[in-house]
Amino acid sequence: MLLAPPILFSQRKTEANDDWVRRCIHVDKNRDFPVNNLGAWHGGVHIPHTDAGGTANPVRAIAEGEIVFCRYPSDRISEDPLCYLGATDDGVVLLRHTLTLGDPEVNIVFYSLCQHLKQVRRNVLEGVGTPIKKGTILGTSGRVDGKNGFHFQICCDDKNLQKLAGRSTGNLDISKPGRSDITYGDKHYYLPSGTPFMAAPDEKKATRPPLYISDTELFVTFTDKKVFTRQENPAGSSIYTKLSEAGVRLPAAPARDYGETVTWNEAEWICANYPGGSGWVKMTAPGINQYSDADFPHWMGWSLVDDDSNADSQCDSPVIQQWQQQIKDEKSLKEKYFYAICRFPFEWDETTLDSRFNWLKQDNKFVQPAFNPPSWDKFINHANALSFFDKLTADARTALSDRIWHFNPAAFITHINKASQVEYIAVVGTQIHADPANKLSFIGQAVRYMRRYKAIESNSKYTILVFDIGYKSEHFKLLELSCRKFGFEYKKVDGSFEFFAHLNNGSDRSIIPVKQLSVFCHGLPSEFAFGYGYPDAERLSVNLHNFTEIQSDIFNQSGRINSYACRTAMGRIDGHSEFELTPQEEDSLAQKMAEYFNIPVSAYVVRSDYADTWGSKLQRFAHKLNKMDWFEELSLERAENIKYCGAAYNIDGALNDVGVGTTPYNLSKEYKDYLPK
Repeated sequence: MLLAPPILFSQRKTEANDDWVRRCIHVDKNRDFPVNNLGAWHGGVHIPHTDAGGTANPVRAIAEGEIVFCRYPSDRISEDPLCYLGATDDGVVLLRHTLTLGDPEVNIVFYSLCQHLKQVRRNVLEGVGTPIKKGTILGTSGRVDGKNGFHFQICCDDKNLQKLAGRSTGNLDISKPGRSDITYGDKHYYLPSGTPFMAAPDEKKATRPPLYISDTELFVTFTDKKVFTRQENPAGSSIYTKLSEAGVRLPAAPARDYGETVTWNEAEWICANYPGGSGWVKMTAPGINQYSDADFPHWMGWSLVDDDSNADSQCDSPVIQQWQQQIKDEKSLKEKYFYAICRFPFEWDETTLDSRFNWLKQDNKFVQPAFNPPSWDKFINHANALSFFDKLTADARTALSDRIWHFNPAAFITHINKASQVEYIAVVGTQIHADPANKLSFIGQAVRYMRRYKAIESNSKYTILVFDIGYKSEHFKLLELSCRKFGFEYKKVDGSFEFFAHLNNGSDRSIIPVKQLSVFCHGLPSEFAFGYGYPDAERLSVNLHNFTEIQSDIFNQSGRINSYACRTAMGRIDGHSEFELTPQEEDSLAQKMAEYFNIPVSAYVVRSDYADTWGSKLQRFAHKLNKMDWFEELSLERAENIKYCGAAYNIDGALNDVGVGTTPYNLSKEYKDYLPK
């Protein structure tokens, strides 16, 4: 499930997804989460209406779900009881959502609420008890206390927080590894005090003096491209300071993997920072535990706050009060609040108004003087007019009764989107070369790279698309064996039209966007020549003239294209060799796709090289000198498949990565990232 903000602004080209969500959920600083300016618990945020024009940006459903309750807005908002400190709209839409995570699957129920709407769509009002799609317009923002804006909140009960976070109290237990039933997002390691950092990732050299031995607990975060180390701030307050970042460094693959690149979760050793330097840490050493974002790690800012046992609405949490005392910088305090998950009573329950707000009858630093009977009656009448708990169905009242868990909406949306399923797609072109070594090289590389991606992100969808001209049924039977073994799907396409159709409509891209498109085929300058050498080559081509038939929004925010075709970044489209000395990268298919899809595209200016797909010259020479069992086994498998279908193939995919070619000789051999301008 991919969540969206309730208000949508256009995303800027260079804007990260998390930054975009925060900008869409712009917050009134006096009505922030989890505590408002009167020191009372606040279950959500107020999002001001900031449109320059007279028409408000519509409020939308953040995800697929069910309409639980709606209230048509009153037209007497400038009169009592709605006009308390100013005109206040009372339109309401409450939705229930079910998030499915993990293996085996776990269903997690949460609620989203929009209050103070000035208009609720008729189809929504009439749809109570029926499903609703993500992005459906619910209505428009109204007014609160005379100011343009509406209240938005996300909440759940104890049972569902336990399923979501793996706990319902306190910090993450670092004495044991993280959960295995649900994993997603970045990976994290807890390094206890006394962890050695070595100069090299070598067991034989581990007896040498370490570069550094930690004297405090450290927390290593492993993202797609960076490694971060955090340590707790000496000043306390559960603030964790990030040390300088480092690029990902992993040890070389062991010989048994026949050239397979070691991914982060297969590596025993990882190079990480310590205060003042970096060194190799053996991540399988006793005391070092592994986690993922699904554990809501406290060193990433997450805090479960459930220590306010009072029934009133005043924030009496010792944890919150400690933060307020120790964190003097307002920006740092707001960031601490951002990742707080807080347990307190549902704000819109008319049956608990007296117990929750009785503190207003007594002098306190936020309300002076205390409410007298007339002011109390006016306030209670206003709160009662906005409440709706007794109008909910029995199951909704059960879920939202007593003390429930509240999230900062932007924090919840950005975090859950890390768990959203995405699709990895490898597209394979036809192979005009019929010799055994070449015929299935594109397919073998597709399997190899998809295995690598799945080792990092196992809960996603993996699809191999094959332009089927020139391949025999026996070839597809071998691919099917690979797909069964590794959990991929494959699909035949007979031309660029079918290829575009899968990218655009193969999945609901609002739910399962594309994260990675990897291209394995012949290439001409700025052309994916999926049908190279065949009579129908033009019908199978994807090039500068037709790639925009792919919808520009099919990728998620971390999407990218990796081209392993020849000359994708060469800008000449006529294909004549005399023009290869002036590649004009700025006009290339790689650069134009980067700008159109607003994602990085990695590609070669020169030719790519598939010669080492089934083993390099060095590997063959090493095997000849000293027989390697794994290489012998794979060689025999390829020989059997040559007899079967006339083509070399290993079910586990290619042995080595696609390499860089040698021509044109004078141009860069770099596998380069082309970025949106």
